Amino acid sequence: MFFQNENPYDPPSQAAWMDGSQEGYPAFEVGPGVTIFNGYGMGSYSYFNQGVAIENAEAPTTSGVVFNDIFTVFLNGSGGIESVINGTGAAVNSTNGKTDVTTYS
Repeated sequence: MFFQNENPYDPPSQAAWMDGSQEGYPAFEVGPGVTIFNGYGMGSYSYFNQGVAIENAEAPTTSGVVFNDIFTVFLNGSGGIESVINGTGAAVNSTNGKTDVTTYS
């Protein structure tokens, strides 16, 4: 499955951009009950203008859930995305414009 998105430009603060206790809202989320999923060529872009770093994708940690060639890209502005998926993959921001994760499972 191909997926591409761009996050909202203006989350005002991390406290205002929370999903329960999780920082940020995922650009893409595989639900906790999913046991089989294959994602290919999935990317999330960010242009933030409030200086807030947010989390990106979330997925259950199970052998049947696999992502291939996923990435995040910092377009411009301030802030960024803290990881590609579940804390894996370097943050993207004004000093690191793109992070790729070849395989995540």
